[in-house]
Amino acid sequence: ISTVSNPYKKSVKWWQVLLIVLGSILGVFVLMIIISIIAYSTSGNTLPANAPVQTVSASESVVSKIESDNAVSVISSEDDLIITSESESKSESESESENSTEDPAADSSLLSAIEDTKPDGIIGNYIVKIKSSKIVKQFDDDILVVTYEFTNNSNDSEAFDYSIEDKLFQNGVELGTVYTSFGIEDEYDFENSSKEIKPGITLEVQQAYKLNDLTSEVEVELSQWLSFSNKKIVYTIDLENLTN
Repeated sequence: ISTVSNPYKKSVKWWQVLLIVLGSILGVFVLMIIISIIAYSTSGNTLPANAPVQTVSASESVVSKIESDNAVSVISSEDDLIITSESESKSESESESENSTEDPAADSSLLSAIEDTKPDGIIGNYIVKIKSSKIVKQFDDDILVVTYEFTNNSNDSEAFDYSIEDKLFQNGVELGTVYTSFGIEDEYDFENSSKEIKPGITLEVQQAYKLNDLTSEVEVELSQWLSFSNKKIVYTIDLENLTN
């Protein structure tokens, strides 16, 4: 009797079996990780259903006290979102109440003090101060040339143009930026604003803006360029003190 072997029958090697087992174990492990992630994300860090929450809008500009032990106060101010505990809300409200009781004009005087000290020039890792300003004529346009003192306190070489965002307004309308010194070469030097300076160095830079009129004061808003911070400093330029 002759035996004919099946040419389609192949023997299974031991290492092939091992690969199949390891692949199965790895698949189960990955599946467990995915299930754990889904379970964690769906559970979340949410407040209990019975926890009272009070939302105070920016327009109201007040902070109310919440009497519950586990209460949370959410305060919205422009783009910032601040979450404070009940004890913090109480202390702030009590402090404001005491100030208003002792001196009715305390809030307004405090606001004036803040406005007076706000232009400290500090913007993140930089210091920007207005050294001078002048009005020049570029053809038929009235141009405001502002000279800034730019100090780099970061760890890298930086330039004013790529570190500071400057916006100027008259009566709430933004002024246009002048990008060329043509016609005012002797009055406006725009090159320094794009020059990088090393840490600890201060450089005078000039920026020029097209005025909307010659009487309204100019509000200068300075902030850090490409930053998540909402901090800005504000200077005011009185055009009546400037001459052409």
